[in-house]
Amino acid sequence: MDEEEDNAPENIDSTLTRIWRQFPYDLFENAPNHRSNRQGSHLLLSEEQRREATIEVFRDIDLSQLFSRVLVKIVTPGNWEALQFKRYFPPKGFDPPTRLQNFPRMRYFQEWNTLMDSLSSRDAKVVRDSFWETFKAFKWLPLTDTDRVWNTKKVKGTNECIHLPYDDHKPVVRIGLNGNLVQNARRSVQLFVEGPASESEEELQMDID
Repeated sequence: MDEEEDNAPENIDSTLTRIWRQFPYDLFENAPNHRSNRQGSHLLLSEEQRREATIEVFRDIDLSQLFSRVLVKIVTPGNWEALQFKRYFPPKGFDPPTRLQNFPRMRYFQEWNTLMDSLSSRDAKVVRDSFWETFKAFKWLPLTDTDRVWNTKKVKGTNECIHLPYDDHKPVVRIGLNGNLVQNARRSVQLFVEGPASESEEELQMDID
C-alpha cells in the first residue's frame, strides 16, 4: 500500500475483513421471494442463519440447507472472473449500468466501491487481486445478470442450464457453478428435495459457458 494508506484511520485489513463478513448476509438478505407470499423466500435460511453465514458457504455445493430447487449453469473459469467477479467486486472507476438492482443497496457493495474510490489505481488493483484469490475458490454463487444479483426468469430452449432436482415450470433461482472446480452439476449439487430422475443422460448434458 502507499505510505498514506498506512496512516488511514482504519486499518485496510479491517475493512476487507468486514466486507467479506457482510458479503454472504447481503446476498441472502436480497434473495427473491416466490410469487405467492405464503411461500416466502426461495432461500430456506432463517434470519438468524443468514446473519451467521460466512463465505465458507460458497465453497460447498451441498445446497440442501439453502434451496429445494435451483437452475444451475456451469460458468467457464474465464467468465467466472470476467463476468461474475467483475459484477460482485467491480474495479476502481466502476460505472454502474442503468437500473442496476440488488447491488446498490447491499452494504458490502457500497463499502467496496467506496474503498476502491479511496485507493490509488495501483493499490486498488492489489486489493482486488487479493479478493480474486478468495473468490476463485468459491464453487457457487447466485448467477448474476447485467443488472441484478438474483435472477428467476425462465430459461427458454437452452442446454447450458439444468433444473435440479427437476423442472416443475415454476420460477426458480439461477445458480452459477465455478467451472474450474465443478464439472458435473448433477452429481455435485445436493438439494433438500430429490426429484424424479426422468431425464435421460443426453438431456442432462450441459455446455459450459
